[in-house]
Parts: sequence; C-alpha cells; structure tokens
Amino acid sequence: MRKLVFLVVLLMAFVIFGCGGDDISPTPEDVKVDLYPDQDVIAYYSDTIQFNVQVFNTHDTRIKWLLDGVEGGNDSLGTIDTLGEYIAPASAVSFDQVILKVISQADTSKSDSVSILILDPLYIFVDSTDGDDSSGTGSPMRPYRTITEGLRQAISGQTVQIAAGTYVDGEAFPISPNYGISIRGAGPSATRIEAPAGTSNDQAALMIQYDRNSLHDLTITGSGGLGVGINFASDIDTSTFTFSNCIIEDCYRAVAKTGQATFLSLVGTADDTIAIRNCTYGLSVDEATDSVKIFYCKFEGIDSVAVDLPAIVDDLDFEYNLVDGARIAIRIGAGGFGLILKNTFMNISEIGVEIALDAYANLGEDQAFLHGDNHFENFGSGNWCIRNDDNDPITAIYNWWPAADSAGIDSLIYDDEENSSSGPVDFAPWNN
Repeated sequence: MRKLVFLVVLLMAFVIFGCGGDDISPTPEDVKVDLYPDQDVIAYYSDTIQFNVQVFNTHDTRIKWLLDGVEGGNDSLGTIDTLGEYIAPASAVSFDQVILKVISQADTSKSDSVSILILDPLYIFVDSTDGDDSSGTGSPMRPYRTITEGLRQAISGQTVQIAAGTYVDGEAFPISPNYGISIRGAGPSATRIEAPAGTSNDQAALMIQYDRNSLHDLTITGSGGLGVGINFASDIDTSTFTFSNCIIEDCYRAVAKTGQATFLSLVGTADDTIAIRNCTYGLSVDEATDSVKIFYCKFEGIDSVAVDLPAIVDDLDFEYNLVDGARIAIRIGAGGFGLILKNTFMNISEIGVEIALDAYANLGEDQAFLHGDNHFENFGSGNWCIRNDDNDPITAIYNWWPAADSAGIDSLIYDDEENSSSGPVDFAPWNN
C-alpha cells in the first residue's frame, strides 16, 4: 500500500513539474514593446511631444529611454523624462534627426523606436545646388532644391530661406507663396529667380495671391527682355506685401496687377529702395483698383512706361521715387487720380506725367505740406514734363523744372495752350 501511494505522488509530481502543468510564465520571445506615436514625428525647437509605451506579456514593465543611444538625452539631442515627455533642443544644432528608442528591462533585446525630425520653426531652407526635393527635410543640413517645394512645405509665419544660385530648373511657375510666408535670398547679387520667357502675366516668376507675403535679398530677372517679374493676381487685400533689398530686372513687365484687390503697395524705404530696371514696363495695372501706393522705388532704363495705369485707379500715391530713363514716366488712364510728390524724373524721352481725358493729377499745391518738390531733369525740346489731356486744370506748384523762366517751363507743359480742349496746368509759383 505504501508503495502504491508513493507511486501516485511521484506520478503527480511528474505531471505537475515535469510536464509544465498550467504554468503561463512568458518566455523572452513573448515580450513586446509598442511606442506611440509609432511614425516619424516633427519637432520644432523647444517643442514638447508626449510619447507613450506599452510592454506586453510581462509583469515587469520597466523601460529605458534612449536618444541616439544616450539615456534620457541631453541639451543637443533634446531630453526625455521617465514618463515619455520629450523636449526638443532650444536652438539650432548640427543635425536634424534623432532616434528615440525605448527598451524593455524585462528583456533588453526587445525595443521599439521612432525618428524625430528637428526643424527650425521660422525657416525652411532651399539650395539649388546641394538641395534635394525628394530626400530633403527643409533643414540647413538637408535643404530642398526648389523654391516650389520649400513653399509647399512652409506654413504661415515661416520664411523660405534661399541659398545663392539661379532658380529656374524644376520650378513650377508662377511660384506662389501662401498666406503669411516670406521668401529671403542671400542677396540680390547672389540669389536670382528667373522668370519664364514670354509676356503672359499667368507665367510670372512670382504670383501674389495672399496677404502678408514679403520678398527680401534677391533678384527677379527675365531673359532678353522677356518674362514677368511679379503678378499681383489677388482678389483680396495685399496691402501688407513688403520688399527689402530686391531688384526686378530685364523683364517685359516688372510688376503687373491683374487681380481685383482694392490695394497695391510697392513701398521701400529711404535706405532700401526697390529697384526696377531694364524692363519694357515697370508697373502695369490691368484691373481697376481703389489705391496704388508707390514709395521709394527706382525705375531705371524702362523702354516704354515706368508706371502704366490704363485701368481706373482711384488713388495713386507716388512719392519719393526716381524714374531715370523711360519713354513715359507715369501714365494715368481715364477715371484715375494721382498724387505725385517729391519724385525725380530724368532722361524721359517723351512725357514725364501723362494725364488722360477724365483723369486728374496733383503735382503740388501752394500749401506747405503739399508742395510738389518734384524734380524734372534733362527734358529737351519736344519732350513734355507734363501732358494734361483732361478738360480740367491741374496744379503743379513748387517743383524744380529744367528751364530758368516761366516761358521756358510753359514750353515743357502740354495743356490748353497746345490744345484748346485740355485744361491748364498751374505751375506758379515755381523755383529753381
């Protein structure tokens, strides 16, 4: 009997311990680590991203966080705490990507990882020589190749920073920044955007359709006098569009306004004028608009008309500008009005300011704050400083004329004396 009992106990022990019974303790192969977000993420400087992790098939859920192999990270890589909160580097670093890895402490061979792309929140970088639209990230280390791709990736408030080079190959013209995006080059002698050859406004180098765009430190160029620099095609207000340190040259049209926006602004500063040169037309307004404001611009070497307003412009404000070389400096179409003060017109082959029938211009009044102070220089016989084709009189008081007396000045003005159907031009008092 004792032998039988012993054999039964031995058999039960064999079944329980020898055969494993119902033991569900995991083998190392069963441990699994899942990290979320589970796809590559973008972090801008000082961004905070929360990562979560789950460890399966073990009661030991301890983990270790590594950034490029450094536990917990550091100031350059960014840091991550024990709860998975990642804080990106506070400023620019010499790389644009780190690998976040989480390792199970129950089985250190089990882990999960994700790539963190570290980008500048203010800039997207483009380089026509060293960039790549496919593998680029927009960082200084991996720039895009085209402005087109840089703008496609940019968000409002960012600047697309363009390296030195000529940008034409691979670009989808017209290049058109979305709302609030700026484009900045490496200087007008270094960064050039080449407009498509032709005269169509729809194929301009740049098309402005949104507000709060700006251009800085670059040149827009045509080719052999063909191409359109900038087409303002917006139907919304673009009054905050700004230039600085820019040149538009060698185009058929430097700037065209084809949209129905009520305001167009080309405003430089006394220390930073906008240069438009060697073009057939400087600025052409093809759509009626309430207001065009042009301050501190240089129109140089214009073959035809520097500022052409065939469409109705209710209010042209043209001040502190230079027109050096043009057939016509300003042409105001029917229904338009222009306030023209403190400018220099020189080397004009036909007409300084042309006022069409049913148009009006004010080139100065006998009031201290409205003195014309326009300088007309190098106008010879047969050239008109002012041509008034409207029936009504205009004033052009306190300007500087290229003649020494009233008779000489009068010979440079086309008005009722030359054509009885036009109104007079009041240019007295005058100063030299």
